[in-house]
Amino acid sequence: GGWSYRKLHTIAGSPDGDLTDYQMKFVVHRTDGTDSGEDVYVGTNCNDDYSDLRFTTIENTPMSYWIESYDADSATVWVKVPSIPTSGTQMYLYYGNPAAEPVSNGDDTFVFFDDFSGTSLDTDKWYQDTTQAVTLSNGIVTVSGDGTGYINGITSKSTFDTSTHMAGLKLISGSSYPYAGWAGRGIGSSPANMMCFRVGTASAKEYLLAKSGSWTPGAMSWNFNTRGEVRRSGNTANWYEDGSEIKNLNSASYVPTVDLGVGLGSASSGSISCGWIVVRKFTA
Repeated sequence: GGWSYRKLHTIAGSPDGDLTDYQMKFVVHRTDGTDSGEDVYVGTNCNDDYSDLRFTTIENTPMSYWIESYDADSATVWVKVPSIPTSGTQMYLYYGNPAAEPVSNGDDTFVFFDDFSGTSLDTDKWYQDTTQAVTLSNGIVTVSGDGTGYINGITSKSTFDTSTHMAGLKLISGSSYPYAGWAGRGIGSSPANMMCFRVGTASAKEYLLAKSGSWTPGAMSWNFNTRGEVRRSGNTANWYEDGSEIKNLNSASYVPTVDLGVGLGSASSGSISCGWIVVRKFTA
């Protein structure tokens, strides 16, 4: 069968210039309402698992997308839009096909993506910088330190400009000085270059900044099982939770400006568990 419904949606342009292969977030609501910005309403005409969602350009060229999360009321969806000129563009959303198979695909949508769905680390994507324990189970990766006080973990083989890309992740649990976010490959008693989320003493939630081996942690309120994101603007690091900024810190001494990979790991005997890590393009 085909799709019973199609709606046109307008995407505003960016004053920063034309955008190419840009990841846009949409919230698709299974209720009635008026479409606005990222919010799109489809009523109950969409499958309850959102498997019939399809996004296309105005010329009906399919666009890749990934469903971050969903429940009975709404789904958070990231769509890779091929071109967004400064004047804006339009797209179509198709829905209403009970027989449709899901085509949500993070690898096709993001610049970098891993939801750890296998049973072993994807070595095409990751360096494992030490021999410390890395396990994958039920879509969750866990990295454990060995008690030596060194920084142990995994780092992406690809690196990115942290002023034009956002690192995003879903942290499940962690204790005893784990980190996750932008990370260079410098592994040792001091982190080399990092802009990360961290869990400190007595499970205190923190940030971690490091530049050329000079590093500093600090208090920052964040939660597990949310979308944590971090990026840089000049010498300012910005952290977000579910799209809202929770911390910004300007420091020429501690905010690294070199290209970085994404990574996670733990110092001492700590551990960290993560459900997914993505890198997306970003412009204010």
